[in-house]
Amino acid sequence: MNDDDDRSGVVEIIPSTLAAAGSRHFQAMARWRHMEFEKWTSERANDDSPQTNYTTYVPPDVVDSLVKRVVHRLCHQPPPLQTV
Repeated sequence: MNDDDDRSGVVEIIPSTLAAAGSRHFQAMARWRHMEFEKWTSERANDDSPQTNYTTYVPPDVVDSLVKRVVHRLCHQPPPLQTV
């Protein structure tokens, strides 16, 4: 495998309680490292709260869709030009 084949992506999953904070850090890291990026934000008001024992439910089809979108872009686009 050469460096051109060494590509990756980031899938970020955000609970509703952190939605206002955004995803600047993961998105910035992905942009900086030329990685594909996808995110999903829960719309359930009680996610990451004492009522849910500080957990967030993420539907499996959401994870599947996010990963497939990243993989599709990784497999169907040429790698970005690397600046030195």
